[in-house]
Amino acid sequence: MAEIIVIAGPPGIGKTSASESILVNGELYLNQDYFYLKYREQNNSDPDKAGSDKFKKEIFEVLDTNKNFGYETNLGFNWQYEDLKQLITYKPKNSIQLHLFFTEDVNLCWSRADQRFNAGGHFISDKTIFQMYHNTFTLLKSNLELFDRLYLYDVKPIGGPDLILSVEHTGRFLFKEKQMPNWAIKNILPFLEERLSKLQEDITSKSNQEPSSKRRRR
Repeated sequence: MAEIIVIAGPPGIGKTSASESILVNGELYLNQDYFYLKYREQNNSDPDKAGSDKFKKEIFEVLDTNKNFGYETNLGFNWQYEDLKQLITYKPKNSIQLHLFFTEDVNLCWSRADQRFNAGGHFISDKTIFQMYHNTFTLLKSNLELFDRLYLYDVKPIGGPDLILSVEHTGRFLFKEKQMPNWAIKNILPFLEERLSKLQEDITSKSNQEPSSKRRRR
């Protein structure tokens, strides 16, 4: 069984830079932008498609090695979750952890994406960035069961990203910052706390339904 380390967030949030502090054991890092730039430099007629096809091919080849690896994506559109589900279906016993980066102000993503484009990176429209930014938590809530562990990071204009929360698939919080950013309070924290409460209620209910003799044998 391998561990897939998904590093996600809207364009311009700083995923690639942050990966260096997450992948500390030399795991291979698969980033679709790398393949896009490679084919663009080769003057490929459709570097987006060629890069996407090569990226997917590389992922499945790495899955066959059963080695841990990092996987960068946005998780701002439903099709990106569908791609992830294909990896899970292919190797269902793998462990999936999600490191999700987000920020209070979408302008940070816009300005960084512009800087990347001006430095030779690929272009992403402000509209597309805003759509992914806006969709992030609606999609996460619908797909949270895919992940064995979730890490949330707050990104500010100055300084590195700050880990604000980590939670297991059981709903148990491993870490929660005392001062949470507004975006977390608004978009995800109540959902996670309600989910944990419901899971605990279900466990208590099941325990109460068991015969007392069975409970004593534990």
